[in-house]
Order: sequence, then C-alpha cells, then structure tokens
Amino acid sequence: MSFQFNEPDFKPEAIHQSDDRLTNVNLSNSRYNRRKRQRQRQLKAFLVFIALLIIIGLISGVVVLINQQSKIVKKSPIIKTAVIKQYISTSSSINFSYPDNWTVFNNHHGLIEINSPVTSILNDLHHQTKGRIDVMINQKTVIPPQFGNFSLAVLNSKIVKYKKPTSLQSNQTYLTFAQYPSTTVIGGLNAIYLTGSFGYEFKQVIPIGDMEKLSPLIIISFNQCINKNCHNVTPMVVNSSFVNQPIVSQQAYNIVESIQIT
Repeated sequence: MSFQFNEPDFKPEAIHQSDDRLTNVNLSNSRYNRRKRQRQRQLKAFLVFIALLIIIGLISGVVVLINQQSKIVKKSPIIKTAVIKQYISTSSSINFSYPDNWTVFNNHHGLIEINSPVTSILNDLHHQTKGRIDVMINQKTVIPPQFGNFSLAVLNSKIVKYKKPTSLQSNQTYLTFAQYPSTTVIGGLNAIYLTGSFGYEFKQVIPIGDMEKLSPLIIISFNQCINKNCHNVTPMVVNSSFVNQPIVSQQAYNIVESIQIT
C-alpha cells in the first residue's frame, strides 16, 4: 500500500541538504576542537618554558650569591686566638691581662708598655703600612708634647667598662680619639686616651688641662716600623676607621678593660 503526500512542494533532496549542513557543523566543531587543543598545548609549552626560565634564574642567583659569600669568607682575615696571660706589677701597682703574642716592657719607674706583634695598619692616607699598636701606662702623667694645649676629637668618645675594677678605680672610662694639632688630614687619628669621666663629641676640643688630671695616664698609640723586625718605630697617624680592626677593637681594648689599680 502506498500513500500520497499532500505537500506538492516536498523535495526529498532537502533531507540530503540538511545532512550536508550537519556534516559541515561537525567538521567545523572538529576543527575548532583541534585548534583549541593546539592552543592549549602551546599555552602549556609556553608556561613550562617560563617556569624553566624562572628556575634557571633562581639557580643562577643562588650560585652567584654563594660565590660572593665564598669570596667574602676568603678575604676576611683569620684572627688566631691568642693565649691570655696575666701581668702583675708591684712597682706600678697595676695588673692586667694581655695576649701572649704581645710583649710587655716595664722600666720599674712608673712606665709600662704593652706592644702588639707587627701588623698591617691603615694610615691616614689609606695606605697599608707595617707597624704595631702600643698600650702605654704612665704613672707620671706626662702628656706627649704633640698634644699641644689642646687636640680635637676625631670620633665620639666611647665608654668601656673595667672587667674587675678595684676600689681605687671607677667602674668605667671613656676612650677619647685624639687628633693632634699638627695633623691636618681629615679622619687622621694620632692616639686613643683613657679619659676617665671626660667624654668628647666629634670635633670637640680636648683641653690639656683635662688630661693633666688623669692618673695613671693610659694611651693607645700607633707606630710605623722603620726596620724589618720593627725594633725601631716612629709615631704614625692612622685612619680613624682602623679602630674597628680586631687588633684594636678586641685585643687592645681587652687589655684596657682588664686593668686593675691596686
């Protein structure tokens, strides 16, 4: 049995045309998906590349930092720990401790000198010079003539505390950094004086009258070697930054802090 369609305009080809459009849509979707997957792969590859660059940069930074730190460690001076010895002077009524690589001279008439080993000292012209540091304890309060009627403070005075003060001394003292009138180089330091209760600010005048009240007179001075063994020396001016070197800020200051007046 067959049926007649009442729609005379019905064209079977329309079904085929509709199927072609569906096929085109599917093809378009497939191409779109391929392009999408391709873009996703490209994005992932780009992100991986960026991540690798960041990791390489971090590794390079760490390597550079390690190299710099190793160079700093190599350049840092190695300070050999010295054995600390005790010195007792009955003639001067002075006791103190000092590193065993320093030497002590006592004239038994009120003058004691503690001399450092030969070391490299930064002078006022920023040149490294062979010399030594001397700690002088003088019972006679003889002010060096180079001091003049006054000197200038090249740094602010610094307070140090005696480790075991006796009843004959105060608990602490000022360290005063003196530049003599003959020194004209900015930052030039001639000597460090223990000035008791007298403290001075940078560029302040240090009158000789204050120094004459000190007893004993204790001075840290700097001397340049004239010969190879440094048996002969001459006073020298150092750059004020040299006081931060361990041979001054640790060893010389430790001698001063250990002084006992008996």
